[in-house]
Amino acid sequence: RAHQQLYRRRYPLLPLISGFLLRGFPQAVRRQWRFVLLSSTLFYGSLALTMLWIWLQPTAVYTLLDTDTVLSMERMYDPGSDKVGRERGSDTDFMMFGFYIQHNIGIAFQTFSSGLLLTLGSQFFLLFNGVNIGAVLAHLTNVGYQQMIFPFVIGHGAFELTGICLSGASGLML
Repeated sequence: RAHQQLYRRRYPLLPLISGFLLRGFPQAVRRQWRFVLLSSTLFYGSLALTMLWIWLQPTAVYTLLDTDTVLSMERMYDPGSDKVGRERGSDTDFMMFGFYIQHNIGIAFQTFSSGLLLTLGSQFFLLFNGVNIGAVLAHLTNVGYQQMIFPFVIGHGAFELTGICLSGASGLML
C-alpha cells in the first residue's frame, strides 16, 4: 500500500480546486437546502424582526446595545464627518483588512463548530448576530444615516453574511 501511495498518479491541484468551487460546493449547498434555509431564516429572520422592532420603537435599541456602542456606531457612520468608518491612517488599511478577515472567519468558525452542542451554539450565534446587526441597521436608519451604512453593508456584507449562514447550516448539520 505504501508503494501505491508513493507512486500513484498525481492530479493537478488547480483543476481539483476549481472543480470543487464551480461544481462540488454549489451541489452540496443545493443538496443541503433545508439546513441552509433554516440557518438563513434564523439569521435574516432575527435581523428583520429586530429592525422592525427598533424602527417602531427607536429607544428599544438601548435594550440590546449599550450606549457606548450606539454612540460609536453613530460616530462611525455620521454623514457629516470627514471620514466614514473608524479613524485610521492608510498605512493601517492592510492590517485592518487582515483583522476583518480574521474576525469574519472567527464568527463563521464559532457558528459552525458550536453546532456540536446539539445545534444550540449555531442557533445562538445566528440569532445573536442577526439581532445585533438588525439593531445597528435600524438605529442608523432611524437617525438618518442610511445613505452611509447601507452601501457599506451591501458592498461587502453579501459575502460575509452568506458565509455566516452557510457556516450556520454546516453547524446545524453537525
